[in-house]
Amino acid sequence: MISSLDEQMQTPVAKPKRQQYYAVDIAKFICAILVVAGHTFPLGTYSEAGDFLIIQGIARVVVPFFFLAAAYLFFSHYQPPLPKSWREAGYLWHYIERIGILYFFWSIICYSLIALAYLMNGVGNGSLQFMRSFFAIAAYPWIIVDYAKYSVISWWQSGMTGPQLTNFIYNIVYTFNQFHLWYFPSLMMGIVIIYALLRRIRIGWVIAISAILFLLGTPADTYYGITVYVPPVRVWVNQYISMFYTTRNGVFYATLFISIGAMLAWKNIQIRKNRSRLIFIISFSLMIVESQILRYYQIQRDYNFYFFAIPAAIFLLLWLKEIKLKENPIYRWLREMSVLVYCSHGVFIFILPVVFSRLGFSGFYSNSLIRFASVFLLSLGFSALVFWLEKKPNLGFLRNLH
Repeated sequence: MISSLDEQMQTPVAKPKRQQYYAVDIAKFICAILVVAGHTFPLGTYSEAGDFLIIQGIARVVVPFFFLAAAYLFFSHYQPPLPKSWREAGYLWHYIERIGILYFFWSIICYSLIALAYLMNGVGNGSLQFMRSFFAIAAYPWIIVDYAKYSVISWWQSGMTGPQLTNFIYNIVYTFNQFHLWYFPSLMMGIVIIYALLRRIRIGWVIAISAILFLLGTPADTYYGITVYVPPVRVWVNQYISMFYTTRNGVFYATLFISIGAMLAWKNIQIRKNRSRLIFIISFSLMIVESQILRYYQIQRDYNFYFFAIPAAIFLLLWLKEIKLKENPIYRWLREMSVLVYCSHGVFIFILPVVFSRLGFSGFYSNSLIRFASVFLLSLGFSALVFWLEKKPNLGFLRNLH
């Protein structure tokens, strides 16, 4: 997803010229639209089944594809073996820094809106919530210390109970599970984990470790219902959920797709377009079937860990990267818009209900298609505005938004 970062960095071990994958850029923009759809329920007013098909079916290939594409582009800048010293990992740290800045700016925006809602609704601790939310990412160590101080005082006075300890750990981790922005810390964490493993062991073993982590994550998410048949697993899963809420993170979820992306970059796997497209269509169709089975039997807790999303994302990338398109500025525009639309749509999801309500059009906005169209079009317009303004003198800092 963050392919635009690659153009802004110099690499220690770079290829002569970075190949452009314009079909991937187009796909990323389409995926960004699907993300907006996933958060606005576009067919909810008309068809529950249709809405489910889009959100929990079609759109579930998006994030695996984003992780794969990001890893593929990142590891294309390296040739194995990776440097043994962390001091030589300059490109890695620059990459993490760029994503971290992106995550910081959008977290500031989203957290501020959440905190503002506290203040507007007259919540007693609104001011504290505002400050904590506004500086949540920059002051993350302070948050940990603050919770630690509270917990130590509580323990000193009356002893720390199990729920208090759980709450302490949960609030430390929760900062990294916010709405759509969870993707960025997961990408950063996953990239660092896979990079560290690849410095020591072969890519095949790294993929095997990542696959095991993915399997360990499924009982707390997509296949939660099966844990009822394995009581020890259910106990472990419930304890994990009580502390960390989700396995959809950089450890259990992202690592598999990132490690496969590294393999595709290093092995230079090439499959004929027609064959990749066929396997993608078959895998994608089976992923849709998998989602419908989960819905029918109601064994899921969430809809993230699809097994057929793995081959679907792989062969989607293999197919798209073999499509050759003539250079055109529209592709770079789509690449940048995909990041901006992805990040900004959450802001409009917060704002638009309030705006429509104040204008007396709440019923109008409750229509699912209007809701989707409003959020997407405003996100697109905002993104285009940012892309235009950042070229103006003294506004270059806006590049940090994508």
